[in-house]
Amino acid sequence: MTFPHVAGLARFRSLTFWLGMLNLPGLAGAAACDTQSYLANGTATYQMVSPAGTSTIVNKAVVKGSSIQVTSTIDGKPTTVVWNCTAKGMTASLPTGKAAASFDLGFLPPSSAWKLGYSWTSTGKISGMAGMTITTTTQSRIAAAERITTPAGTFNTLRVESATATRMQPPSGTKLPEGMDAAALSKAMNRTSKSTTWYAKGVGTVRTTVPESKFTMTLIKFSR
Repeated sequence: MTFPHVAGLARFRSLTFWLGMLNLPGLAGAAACDTQSYLANGTATYQMVSPAGTSTIVNKAVVKGSSIQVTSTIDGKPTTVVWNCTAKGMTASLPTGKAAASFDLGFLPPSSAWKLGYSWTSTGKISGMAGMTITTTTQSRIAAAERITTPAGTFNTLRVESATATRMQPPSGTKLPEGMDAAALSKAMNRTSKSTTWYAKGVGTVRTTVPESKFTMTLIKFSR
């Protein structure tokens, strides 16, 4: 088996990022996953800006019993992730069966914990994609209360600063590309990135920035 092309790595990182950044709604009546105050059921439209250009993503979240179905559409291409509230917390899966993601209890903390200075750690795992396994560990902290304005309106928000370590393990028997040694492979597959996200109560994610990749995501419209 040969190692995936660099473009493949980019796709893996993109999926990891979006599993973390999806504007998930809360689950009414599910105390173990009570994040409803800072996550919202509805349709959120975002503008994404990166070195690759500007694009739009529309997240439509629908609560169905103890599950949440989130369909994200980018450039006319939809991807649906189903989140389930279990005793362990929020777990997610892609209905296509091509990948699976799981997160520990409180990927986002319950609404009662959203106070200045509060911090938490969440982990994620994606497997089953061409034999690739991706794990993430995110350390987050509520750093400040700020009032910010976007095209969707003006919001009172809490600013959350996060550092995410991503580790990718290639399939067994993988052969290194010509000219790449083990150190270069490790650097390409394992990295830590910092991001900042502003959350508004009753709305969810209002803005996200990832300085390292010159990426921003801004809420431009929200409806229930």
